[in-house]
Amino acid sequence: RSILPLEHGEDYKAAVDCHCPACRKYHVAAFSPYLLALADHVDATGANIQTVRDSCRTLGPVVRTQCGVCRSKLATRPLRVEARYGHQLLINMGAIDDRTIPAKLA
Repeated sequence: RSILPLEHGEDYKAAVDCHCPACRKYHVAAFSPYLLALADHVDATGANIQTVRDSCRTLGPVVRTQCGVCRSKLATRPLRVEARYGHQLLINMGAIDDRTIPAKLA
């Protein structure tokens, strides 16, 4: 079962890594692997979902989404539409079951 529902597989077109200091610190890793998705095609809401405002060197101001129970990092959304990847949600690949990642990106 996915932590984030992925119902529009055709809308996932790229996998990216962010190496900026804020993403490394937030994910406690050397880089953050993300799957790009159109923000309006992913439901990242719910009773146990928390959001944190942060900043990314590449994206500028962002909202990071995490589980309110276990603090798993779920996704990052740029706040500036004109920013790189504006209108997209960067889903943390660690929050997705492998079966839901499109084969061409796995």
